[in-house]
Amino acid sequence: MRLNRFFILTSILLIVLGGCATKTNSAFPKIDKWIAITFNDGPSANTETYLNIMKDNDIKATFFVSGFNFDRDIYENIVKRMIDEGHEIANNLYTNVNLADETSRQPIRDNIKKAQDSIKEKTGSEPKYFRPPMLNKNNYVDDVVKELGLIYIGGYNTDDWDYDAGPSILKEKVLKNVKNGQIIILHDFGNNNTFEAFPDLVYELRKQGYGFVTVSELASLRNANLVPGRWYDNF
Repeated sequence: MRLNRFFILTSILLIVLGGCATKTNSAFPKIDKWIAITFNDGPSANTETYLNIMKDNDIKATFFVSGFNFDRDIYENIVKRMIDEGHEIANNLYTNVNLADETSRQPIRDNIKKAQDSIKEKTGSEPKYFRPPMLNKNNYVDDVVKELGLIYIGGYNTDDWDYDAGPSILKEKVLKNVKNGQIIILHDFGNNNTFEAFPDLVYELRKQGYGFVTVSELASLRNANLVPGRWYDNF
């Protein structure tokens, strides 16, 4: 039932938008505000659907990928498509752990660096952004992130991983709290909250005059001076 609703919403979205959420369209106001949609934890079985929606609506996102998933053969074509279609790739660790529990620098460094190496091998360049899982960190993490020259990227945490919240609550939270220059945190895995809410969310944000860019593009648009080791929730 939920899956059918998702495809219905997607079809309606594409018809109303004429296939483009961020290009000029008489149904929507001129874009005068910009946000960065970001996804944690992918790639996953849902990534291709998100890519389809974003391609049809001229949206670029930043994927904070799990290095472990990024390396899996089953996602090889999806990874290639993420790169080919101009989405930004950032670091969300190789193996998902709570970094706040770490008691020394070396395991933190190894985990971050392994993801960095995996991403560089596939994209040709090392990512400059890092987001710790669950946004948790400690002083050891701070030391390693600064040492590696990485920039913390947080954002508005939608808690879309909470299965009890539901897609309507997720959409309401984002629309209530969105603002110009904001980074929005979503998750790229099997939770239907995000999967179902995303088409409606794109449509409603576009109605409010928002355009969608990568984290790097948003930082540039907002003339942000990014410093390695510092944490940014918005620009």
